Order: sequence, then structure tokens, then C-alpha cells
Amino acid sequence: MSDYGNKNRRLLLTLTCFYALQEGQIKGFSNPVILICFAAAVICFVIFFIRQRRAEQPLLDLNIFQNRQFSVSIACAFISFAAIGCFTLIAPFYLEDVRSLSPAMAGLYMTSYSLMFIIISVLSGTLSDKIGSEGLTVIGLILLGIGAVLTSALKVDTPFVAIALSFALMGIGNGLFQSPNNRLVMSSVPKDQYGIGGSVNGLMRYIGQAAGIAVSNVLLYGGMSAKLNRHITNYIPGHADAFLFGM
Repeated sequence: MSDYGNKNRRLLLTLTCFYALQEGQIKGFSNPVILICFAAAVICFVIFFIRQRRAEQPLLDLNIFQNRQFSVSIACAFISFAAIGCFTLIAPFYLEDVRSLSPAMAGLYMTSYSLMFIIISVLSGTLSDKIGSEGLTVIGLILLGIGAVLTSALKVDTPFVAIALSFALMGIGNGLFQSPNNRLVMSSVPKDQYGIGGSVNGLMRYIGQAAGIAVSNVLLYGGMSAKLNRHITNYIPGHADAFLFGM
């Protein structure tokens, strides 16, 4: 009999965790409701883990994580999408509020990431067939990390060319990483586990991006609050220095 009850526990785990991260910045992380949500998330995770270990037909076969290559590739996928989640949340605020660009111009600058990602993704798939996937994933993550660091270091007077280049570098890194990493994930599991391998890989994408958005939101407004010495939950016009401090 399939363990359908764990679907509800997994849903509750996800909802309570991200609700606590999102609302904690507004209500405060010492708020009883937020603390209860974090506690509920931990309890759901423990119950989910125990039930999955005991179930005859588990929703998620945890034995798959004993495969080192699979686990490392999945973790890297999570990290990459968390970084992109941070980028997609913060970059528009920086371009529109700090640099006073119109939404159209902000979108145009952000296409430097998307354009490079599309182009490099196609090339990386072909390259991985010829030279292997491991090196490309490492190089891709490094370039993505460098691009993210450069983006986080943007100032109020950073040249727009430098902004576009930092975004483009993130696109190049992510483009180099994704296709080879997907290949590593699927090649690391036996054929009878292709379904679960692909599902976990897809799940890590969504959870990674959601986690990146939630955590970057907490860190951004937490940094702004520390800079201005008061509780901040939104961008405040005239305080670009506080935004850049949090970014």
C-alpha cells in the first residue's frame, strides 16, 4: 500500500517552513506563531523521514541518497537555483529603485542573464557529450558564484556595462552547469529509478529557488533593519545605502 499520508506531511513541511521564513521578517522570528511553524516543520520532517524508512512503497526512497554522485549533483542543483532565486528577487529592486530605471529598461538589463543562459545551455549539452559533465558543472558553479558575488557588490554608481556583465556571467555559469548536471543526476541512478531520480531533481529546482527567494528576503530586510536601526519590511525611497548594505 502506497504511503499517501506522507504527501500531506511533505506539503505541511514545505508550507510551514516557507511561511515562517516569509512572515518571520514581518512579525519577528520570536513571534509565537512563527516559532510554532518552525517547530511544526521540524516535526513533520522527522515524521516524514521515519515513515519513509519504514514504508513498503515510500513516496521517496531515501536509499537513493546513498549514491554519492546523485546526492552531490542534487545538492549542487539546489545551490544553483537558490542563487538564481536570490538574483530574481533582488536585481529588479536594485535596477528600479536604486538606479531609477524604468521596468522596461530593468527587464532589458536582466535579459543579459537570460540570453547567455539560453545560448550556453545549448552549447554545454553538446560539450558534455564530448568532454564529460563533471568539469563543466564545476566551472559552471564557479562562474555562477563569481557572478553572484559581483552582483551583490553592485553600488549606486556602478557602470551599467558592469551590471550587464555581472548578470551575463551568472547566465554563463548557470548555462554551463544545468545540462551537464542533469546528465550526472540521471546517469547516477539505475534505469528502474529514473522516475524518482528525475522527480527529486525537479523538486530540488523548485525548493532551491523558493528557498533562495525566502532567505534572500530575510537577509535583505534584516540587513536594512540593522543599517537603519528599525524594523524594515519594504524598500524605503531615499535609503539606497541601506538596500545596498542588505544586498
